[in-house]
Amino acid sequence: MISSAAQQLAERIYAQEAAGAATSEEALGAVERIDRKLAAAIAPILGRMGFAAMVARTLQKSKAEHPSLERVERVERVERVAGPSGDALPDPLLAWLKGEEPAVVRSIAVALLGGFLDLLSTFIGSDLALRLFLSTWPEPVADAIEPAEKA
Repeated sequence: MISSAAQQLAERIYAQEAAGAATSEEALGAVERIDRKLAAAIAPILGRMGFAAMVARTLQKSKAEHPSLERVERVERVERVAGPSGDALPDPLLAWLKGEEPAVVRSIAVALLGGFLDLLSTFIGSDLALRLFLSTWPEPVADAIEPAEKA
């Protein structure tokens, strides 16, 4: 289960990336943009394979809350996950999402992004994780940080 803070931040990021997405293709485009941007922010710290392993673990953990993800074939080797550009969403996941309604794509994207943030926070701490996200998505992350600082 992802934390409510990670869920809210993931929803803000998805909303920013998917602004105006009305079709499944547009929603999938937002997911792919998020994946590329996340890879660009995180892979330099964890390495391409480390990033891919985190994505694979997040996908596996997300299956408990989203049983429909069981349809995505398990990726046995991290090398198969890490694309040449450093992105890490497995092709079977992208292929499956292509046929889903935009609301399903959004739900899965938010779950995976929120789960990734929680997992990353476990390893490096939430402050550093948020700083890494802040470099890529300044507005949604700043909005998430401000209420916590005011409390």
